Amino acid sequence: NDAELLSAYVHEGSQDAFAELVRHHVGLVYSAALRHLREPSVAEEVTQKVFCVLAEKAGSIRDPRVLSAWLQDVAGNRGLYL
Repeated sequence: NDAELLSAYVHEGSQDAFAELVRHHVGLVYSAALRHLREPSVAEEVTQKVFCVLAEKAGSIRDPRVLSAWLQDVAGNRGLYL
């Protein structure tokens, strides 16, 4: 589940756990970015940036149950900075 994967990434630096989080959420993030931006190539770039943000800020996510919402929020905000 997301909580275990996030914990493994944050506390153990598990790249496998991070990769699994990406696999699990990439479609959701891409869809959110595409909905906001309406340009597939830009949505792909935003999707990549969102997971870079997750890699940097994973330790600050207090409740992994909201990870999907957090990722969607970041996806929407990333489009503003392109």
